[in-house]
Amino acid sequence: MAFYPVNEPLPQGLKRRNVRLYHRPNGSSVYIDMRFPLNEWCNATISADSDIAGPGTLLAFVIPALITITAAIVRAACFGTLDYYQRKSNPTVNASTLGRWRLTTRRCLNLIAIIDTLLISLSDVQVFTGSAIIIAAFLQGPELSFYHEEIIVRYWYLIMNSLWATERRAATAAGSVGGDDAVMDTIRKCLTLLALVPFLAFDARELVRQSRDWDFLDGRRCYRYPEGYGFDDSGRNIEEWVTMAGISFYAILLSLSIFKTQRKSLDSMSEKVQKRILELGDKAAEDLDELQTQPIFRRGTTNYPASRKSLSIPQTLRLFLSTILHATLALIAFITFQAFAIWCYADGYEPIQVSWYTYEAAKQTIALYKLKKWDRELIVGDESSWRFGQCLPLVMLGAMLFTVYMMFHERHVKTVKTQ
Repeated sequence: MAFYPVNEPLPQGLKRRNVRLYHRPNGSSVYIDMRFPLNEWCNATISADSDIAGPGTLLAFVIPALITITAAIVRAACFGTLDYYQRKSNPTVNASTLGRWRLTTRRCLNLIAIIDTLLISLSDVQVFTGSAIIIAAFLQGPELSFYHEEIIVRYWYLIMNSLWATERRAATAAGSVGGDDAVMDTIRKCLTLLALVPFLAFDARELVRQSRDWDFLDGRRCYRYPEGYGFDDSGRNIEEWVTMAGISFYAILLSLSIFKTQRKSLDSMSEKVQKRILELGDKAAEDLDELQTQPIFRRGTTNYPASRKSLSIPQTLRLFLSTILHATLALIAFITFQAFAIWCYADGYEPIQVSWYTYEAAKQTIALYKLKKWDRELIVGDESSWRFGQCLPLVMLGAMLFTVYMMFHERHVKTVKTQ
């Protein structure tokens, strides 16, 4: 990347239209060679910080996120299998098939119970590791580079993705029983909120600082990034502001769901919205069914009910518009509700939610890989060294997975003994 002083002539062959006057935050000005894309303009060195961007820290955030998504996919598949058996179960099913279904059902239920425990444990570990890295970032203050700030934000996007994928599992596990489980669910939500507030403050500070203080010639104030993952030419990152707004809304609803009465209100509201969406869909289907019986839409020799009366052209047109209106409203309401379920708090359609969380986990993992790849040549120092700060979260993750394995083993032994 080439920068040229404003008080010196441009290199031979470089025309004025190929450069842009850039005013640095410190008051000085330089010319930028516009033949390079915006995301490659950073032309400075970045001090290494292995405790934030090292391989151990990276794996401590990426591995739990990927395990969470894999577990959520398996859980959704188990529920899909149980739903299929429930719909297909009838007296005509032979005994061998029914026995195989019952065995699969028992295995699915046991697997779902284990996955619920795994998801909740993984989210707990991620909340604590996320809180630790945010505290470390605040302690560094303004000396923390924009590059490492962006990596921390991507870590937290992975954490949020796991929390969203786990939230309904935790609520279901705690809501089905009372006592200690309900108390632990409340404590877990309070700890999550205590972790979310510092992250939101850190994310807002990062966005403001990067919009205001970006300097392509200062390693603490710039980094290179692949297109679609950083700031545009006007210094804005709309996607991150929208994500932060969604996380803020999630935090508000999470705080409300701590209280039993508010949680019941949220669940009741969710059920009412789902019921209303179904009513709109049914109304659209009824209108379409009646519309198809009208002479203008009839095809072939299909025998239509004699009770269906023929409508005039204006009546048919009104019925057609009513069908379109109800179908459109049902579709908009369904999409809005699913988005609400993904981002905040609602009992949405599980395959859609899991698909979105899988996409987001892959997106943030790829973003981390690309950030490290694009800025590799700017890093000064060793960012791949394994120190205590990188080993500790991996050891914590291993201890948590070992605990879950022991629970799985105990459940398996009890199941074998009962059989």
